[in-house]
Amino acid sequence: MDFLWSNFFNKEEKKQQEILQSNPLFSSLSAKELKQVIQMVYKRSFVAGELIFQPDRGIGMYIIVTGEVHILYGKLGSSNTNIISRLKAGDFFGEAALVREQDHSLISAQAVTDCVLIGFFKPNLLTIIEKHPSTGAKILMQLGTMLEKRLQKAGEKLAEFNDTMEN
Repeated sequence: MDFLWSNFFNKEEKKQQEILQSNPLFSSLSAKELKQVIQMVYKRSFVAGELIFQPDRGIGMYIIVTGEVHILYGKLGSSNTNIISRLKAGDFFGEAALVREQDHSLISAQAVTDCVLIGFFKPNLLTIIEKHPSTGAKILMQLGTMLEKRLQKAGEKLAEFNDTMEN
């Protein structure tokens, strides 16, 4: 019977490894380094309508394995809450929380459909940096690149918005 259980867990770990390898944050890691990360990530299911995190409560990043997630901006329950992003399997969000000192944002995330997510949190990153500095350095370099790209895209959107408002 042991071969059945080990086969199941090997498939699960392999799937997680493939998902992590396809994410820009972990794409530069070797197979050995990915195994270090896999030991620290969390896989969790959310039901449609469930909040993944609330404003001021983001503590890490999530990779969507299955389902859809909306990223919301504004005070929850108010008429000023807006959907700022619609995400699907393969997308990720929350990576800024890995380096942010405190969360003072009005950003929240909500499952639109039943979802399975892989979570990687700030304490996980800090542990990797402490125990495996070269792996931590690779992750931090990729994180910096990702944040720069997101900031650049946000700047482009803001410029488009300003152009629209001026015309």
